[in-house]
Amino acid sequence: MSRKYAESEVPEGFLVGKKIAILGYGKQGRAQAHLLKKAGADIKIGARKGFSAEAARADRFTVLPFSEAAQWADIIHFLLPDPAHKSVFKDHINPHLKTGKTLCFSHGLSVGWGDISVPKDIGCILITPKATGAKLLQQHESGGGCITLVGVYSAPIGTELQLALAMAQALGGFREGVYETTFRAEASANLFAEQAVLCGGMTELVKAGFKTLIDAGYPPAVAYAECVRDLKLTVDLLASGGLSCLWESISTTAAYGGMTAGKRIIDSSVQGRMKDLLNDIEQGGFAQKWLTDGVQNEFEQLLKVEKSHPIEVTHAEINSPQKP
Repeated sequence: MSRKYAESEVPEGFLVGKKIAILGYGKQGRAQAHLLKKAGADIKIGARKGFSAEAARADRFTVLPFSEAAQWADIIHFLLPDPAHKSVFKDHINPHLKTGKTLCFSHGLSVGWGDISVPKDIGCILITPKATGAKLLQQHESGGGCITLVGVYSAPIGTELQLALAMAQALGGFREGVYETTFRAEASANLFAEQAVLCGGMTELVKAGFKTLIDAGYPPAVAYAECVRDLKLTVDLLASGGLSCLWESISTTAAYGGMTAGKRIIDSSVQGRMKDLLNDIEQGGFAQKWLTDGVQNEFEQLLKVEKSHPIEVTHAEINSPQKP
């Protein structure tokens, strides 16, 4: 069992005055920058010229080139897309590292599988809030939080764990629970869940259900409503109260049908394939492929195919403004 940390382990005011460079100002970068600033840290944004830099300036943050951000900061927090980590680290960050600085990540992929080689005298920590950036801000503003994972890869200073816990506190982690992890364990579980269930598995199940109804002669709007739009209701019930909440909140007809028919679709052979997928991820197969130069072209082609799926066409038709 991984350790669950107590908020009492966070030194009071630990982040006040700490110089944190947030590399990248996408949804996660923006959310974490605002919350860490609120906790008293001195925040600057490391970004290239473009949309993210302009967005950060619009939010009244100082924006620096990556190299200058690395020179200035005590803590260098990578919130860039994973494939960008290696080149940014090599060209802009590593030349300016010195004892006393700490590298920080919110995803364990690039460090866990060696795309970034952390110098022995540099601290390296992981802080992973299990929420999108928008959800992270929304939860924090409403007094809530999200489960947060923290890990320490190297600790030459000796206070790296306290730093990770203080950052987790600033992000609202203790309102839901802060748990110990490692870079590889966090990345493996996250990649598996995304690929097998949350993104890959769910979208393929939805597409298969949609096509089955269409092939049987049902109107696209009906197939969309049943297999796509109603999915949110099910997921919200499951996330808020677990399996029992789901089964007890829907009709007895839906509950009985789901319990008895679900295993006809998702049988034991699926878990066998899931185990194969997890093993491939743990052995570095996905990391090796995803962090390879040129894979972005394949990704763009896959995304193009997804955007042309009949579900997208039906979604646009249903949600287009109605003409009088």
